[in-house]
Amino acid sequence: MNGEVRAGGSVKLDRQFPWVVALLAGLAISLQAAAEEDAVGDGEGAYLSANDRVHVVDEGFRATGMYAGRSFAVYVPENWVPSDTGGRLSLEIETSGLLTNANVTVTLNQVTLGTVPLEAGRRSSPLVLDVPSRAVVPGWNVLRLQFYLRASDDPCQDIDNPGLWAWIGAGSFLALPHTLKPVQPDLSLFPGSYSFCDAGGGTPGRPLITFLLPEKGESKLLEIAVVLAARFGAARLCAPGRIRAWFLDQPVQNLEGTHLVVLGTPDQVSEARAWGLPVKEILERMERLRQDHPQRETFGMLLESVNPRDTFRRLLVATGSGGEGLSLLREHLGDASALTRLAGAGALFLAAPILEEADPGDPSRITFAALKHDDIVLRGVTSTSYTFSIPVPRHWRLDENAHLHLHLRYPISFKRSSTLEVSLNGVPAWSREFVPDLGTLETRELEADVPVPALPPGTGALRVGFNLRIDVGSDDCARPYDDSLWVVVGKDSFVSLSHRTEEYLSLGAYPDLFVRGARLERVGFVLDRSSGSSGLTALLNAASALGARAGLPGDVALKAVWANDFERVPDQEKRARAWIVIDSGRIEPVLRPLAARAPLPLDDGGRVATEVKIRYAIPENVANAALWQVCRSPWKSVQPVLLVSAERPEAIAGSPLGAVWGDSRLHGNAAMFFPVNAGEDGFDDSPVKVLSLDVPTEAPGDISGPPRPHHDSRWIWLLASCMAFVLAVLFLRRLLPRMRS
Repeated sequence: MNGEVRAGGSVKLDRQFPWVVALLAGLAISLQAAAEEDAVGDGEGAYLSANDRVHVVDEGFRATGMYAGRSFAVYVPENWVPSDTGGRLSLEIETSGLLTNANVTVTLNQVTLGTVPLEAGRRSSPLVLDVPSRAVVPGWNVLRLQFYLRASDDPCQDIDNPGLWAWIGAGSFLALPHTLKPVQPDLSLFPGSYSFCDAGGGTPGRPLITFLLPEKGESKLLEIAVVLAARFGAARLCAPGRIRAWFLDQPVQNLEGTHLVVLGTPDQVSEARAWGLPVKEILERMERLRQDHPQRETFGMLLESVNPRDTFRRLLVATGSGGEGLSLLREHLGDASALTRLAGAGALFLAAPILEEADPGDPSRITFAALKHDDIVLRGVTSTSYTFSIPVPRHWRLDENAHLHLHLRYPISFKRSSTLEVSLNGVPAWSREFVPDLGTLETRELEADVPVPALPPGTGALRVGFNLRIDVGSDDCARPYDDSLWVVVGKDSFVSLSHRTEEYLSLGAYPDLFVRGARLERVGFVLDRSSGSSGLTALLNAASALGARAGLPGDVALKAVWANDFERVPDQEKRARAWIVIDSGRIEPVLRPLAARAPLPLDDGGRVATEVKIRYAIPENVANAALWQVCRSPWKSVQPVLLVSAERPEAIAGSPLGAVWGDSRLHGNAAMFFPVNAGEDGFDDSPVKVLSLDVPTEAPGDISGPPRPHHDSRWIWLLASCMAFVLAVLFLRRLLPRMRS
């Protein structure tokens, strides 16, 4: 009997055994997939790619009160010609559940698009309105949403009711069918005429600006290229930098749908003939510009015309007479005041710009003007506010408090119960009674100390709100607003942050690590020639990101040098700058001190050592991956250095050096980027797998951090041990009965 029971149990185990093994294997695969999914992250963010759409709201906005309203600035590219049929406005609007009677009136440039009833508790189905083409103007358009929200029959009870609100979502957009008008050369629009929105709206897989350089060009050409890229990045209106670079002696590529920038001496520009560019016409224009100054042998020059491959895109030629002429051109491009004097289709530079004593600026003092805000006018007899996005570098460690300095202008007709309120990231931080001096119209400056815990590193939302009152009778309490009530928040208002630099460098702080105020003068680039056009593309996109993050216009004094020329850079300049080094293949001997400081040691071919791969669970085959490492400068320990390397140059262009904001997938001091389905031109909107690491460093002057892989491999080992234990138990349960019998 016992034998039959054992035999039956053996059969039962035989039937269950494959299912148990499959279950355990599935658990292992799920855990591994979850770890990999965690490593990949959610991507950098979505940008509208359809050419007929422009954003309305950068972030969601909550309007509160019976007569809540908000104006939005919507940019329509200068070369868009709206269709005669007009377009449509799609608004994501949610509402409070307390509403009994509500509507919203929408105007675009003071043209009323419609007044639409709003039901209580609205959550879905966007509000769509037709937009006549006559309401749209090139450049900035003003979209106004004026709400009328009611919860009772008495308007005086509803006027300040916080339970009356409407939310405008970030998915709102203006769809505007259009055609493109051919461009006209005009340097007075430079660099805004090369804005990424103007160049096609961020179409996936396409570069928006293409640089053409001679492969044997000197470092001065490289400097001109990074200064131009920074200028273009600052003119960004729609999407992060999508710059592509090619060498003039490479096979001809498709140049449609992209602005062109050609750099080189006149002889080098002649090489662009192979790309189908009108070289003869360019050289003749150069001679015509110079004919009034034939005795001046040293010159720099900008020439603008139309891309012969695409009449809707521009062609910019930046040239100079040898090394001195290129240096002259580079100085003018870096001088913000010199750009304001550009006009026409060409500019000739014969002398160095007159440099004024410039204020280097305090990076901890963030003015509203630097955030691209002009004077803000707030109106109404009820709550009115404006929210500023305050970027705080992620490598800053904030001290005790922030200081808010408001420069306000207002009239005299306020009641003494008016208030001024400040909140940070939705947390009330400060409130005071707003009492103007009666009998005169004057300017008043208000200051407030704001607690730092509400403004962490990253992007903080600072809301400045007024609850305005006027001495009127109850019959007038429901007026939408009174023109005599207004407050102007001056663009010279600022937030001052007391801080010190975070001791431990983190890749999550890119690109903030390399941006110091509205001037770019403390950053240098080093490029290995063997990285080819892929490395040059990555370098220019990095410069574009720094320009966009710095919020230029401002002086640009970026340094750029080929790796084999780096030893000629003066030691003082090496110590004065934070460096971004892009390397592929053999590391130049002059960069050996940097390679020794990098968290992950590299061999002569730029490969990670095998033992390091094993320790940090790095895939063995990383030929298609780009490696980022951040460390302290070997030339001056307070300066950060970013080393970007890869075994294959093509992998470098796939890493997000053009990201304007910090990548949430990055942390620690090392990361590997594994591109997925990279397109032919290196641009693809597919996710990029990311493996972020914290690698302890022990070199003098470096800061060590605890080893923290992006996913903890101990769970994998624990699961493997459990699997082995279960398999052993099953095996013994099958074997022991047979041994007993």
